[in-house]
Amino acid sequence: MEGTEGNAGKSEELGAERTGFTAHCAHCRAERLFVHVRVAVWRHALLAVLTGGLWLMVWAALMMGKWMRPWRCAVCGWHKAEFRKKSAGPIGQDGG
Repeated sequence: MEGTEGNAGKSEELGAERTGFTAHCAHCRAERLFVHVRVAVWRHALLAVLTGGLWLMVWAALMMGKWMRPWRCAVCGWHKAEFRKKSAGPIGQDGG
């Protein structure tokens, strides 16, 4: 888990905010943070101008991907979050 803490420190240093939700990632097989996908609009607009509009196809494809799969696992990039209820423990030990 040391690598995860190191990455979190780097993103905080760069001023990136991490907002999202925790869900089960089927690819990592663990509870992970799912973050919203962001597209650098100004960078893509500049590339579209510099390439005479050819970059618009790439930009459109990225925006479609963002629209179809807006959340990604912060660790591996998997896009299918699974919501599972946390179990209270073995039957008979939940106090009820």
